Amino acid sequence: MPDWVGITAKLLDFFKLLGVSIQKSPKETTINKNRVTNIGGTVNQYFIVANGPLATKRQREQFQRMIQGKPYSIESLDLIKKKALITGTKDKTNSNLVDFIAKSLPAKDHALWEAGLLLRQHFTRGENELVAEIKQDMMSTDPIRGKNIANLCNAGYLEDEIIPMHKALTDLERSEDFIKFYEALVTQTPTSVFVGMSHNERILKEELFRKIKYATNYSAPYVKVHALGRHHVELAKEILKEVRKLDYVEDVFYADSLSHLDATIALRLKT
Repeated sequence: MPDWVGITAKLLDFFKLLGVSIQKSPKETTINKNRVTNIGGTVNQYFIVANGPLATKRQREQFQRMIQGKPYSIESLDLIKKKALITGTKDKTNSNLVDFIAKSLPAKDHALWEAGLLLRQHFTRGENELVAEIKQDMMSTDPIRGKNIANLCNAGYLEDEIIPMHKALTDLERSEDFIKFYEALVTQTPTSVFVGMSHNERILKEELFRKIKYATNYSAPYVKVHALGRHHVELAKEILKEVRKLDYVEDVFYADSLSHLDATIALRLKT
């Protein structure tokens, strides 16, 4: 069982750094793209696009909902109600997760997480067309949060990281820090890489090494890599061979098959 109190202390130092940029971004509508420093290469770019002069009406509306914390009304929620209302199923695990989402996560993300749970149900059944349909609904609602929440939910981050982190910080009476952690996670996935269609060897290597470097500099204990599909798994395994050689990497642990890989890169913490 992970030492969530210890991990929390290390991760929060790292995530607080990211939280600063997230809090400032809505105000920085005239930010110079050349000055943007962003691990994931997405969140600050999104703020520039969604609130800039070339933004569409839909992008501006999404941007305003995001910074005002208003709940989304999305196609995915209708999809859930029509196909498999999660809160009405006999699956106690999903019911408990929906309760946690409703009580502990920002209201604007409730529909996205419920859609993510539905996506995961169909993924485990091998219903890839439905998975793609639901993920597209989520990304149409919010390109950044929708994509990241879909990936995080399918990889088990709700149970494995978000809920334990929430409990650890609540026990420490530091609930405000949980929101900072959560926002950084769903907007930048700073300690995770999800191998996808946009990755080739060069792009994946650059993203992974960049996240490892940031994590090491700010004493985050690990970076995780997730890949689905034979090509993505093979690509990830090749890059992980190079990762093992880095001085600040303690070890690389992973479980894999021909079409699925989950890896954890344990980092040497600075003394």
